[in-house]
Amino acid sequence: MSLTRRRLFGVGSGLSLFGLFPGRNLQAQDAKKVSHRQYFEELSTVFAYGVASGDPLQDRVILWTQVDAKGFDSVSVEWQAALDSAFENVVAAGQTQALAENDFTVKIDAILPWPGTTYYYRFRAHDYWSPTGRTRTAPEQSDHLRVAVVSCSSIWSGYLNSYEMMARR
Repeated sequence: MSLTRRRLFGVGSGLSLFGLFPGRNLQAQDAKKVSHRQYFEELSTVFAYGVASGDPLQDRVILWTQVDAKGFDSVSVEWQAALDSAFENVVAAGQTQALAENDFTVKIDAILPWPGTTYYYRFRAHDYWSPTGRTRTAPEQSDHLRVAVVSCSSIWSGYLNSYEMMARR
């Protein structure tokens, strides 16, 4: 008896009905997807403008974000800077308030320990961590400097190959 595609799907469907096939947990997996989706939808409202950094010096960098007020007059915001994207080696951290008078914008002059070093940073507000940003302090000494300036990009508009070209240089 040969195994046809039709017979394979029939047997597979039967096995999943009896719980003998991995498909039995599809409903639970779909529930998890919904909760992940809800989490990321909420995250995108809390940190609608993402994160940014700039003005690097040898010992510091400006870290920036804007948070959703959610009806409050002020929002407590925690921040961290680390040597790794998993934040196992946090080298600087603090807490501040995002105020209505500043449109709930947070701007941190983060003092960092080493020049010419890549750091990862993030913010926490309303029990959500922001997307992780990456920045670099200025080198101690350098005989050349490369600067790339970009502004207000939208992933939906496309043409993001310029970022790849900047990163390669």
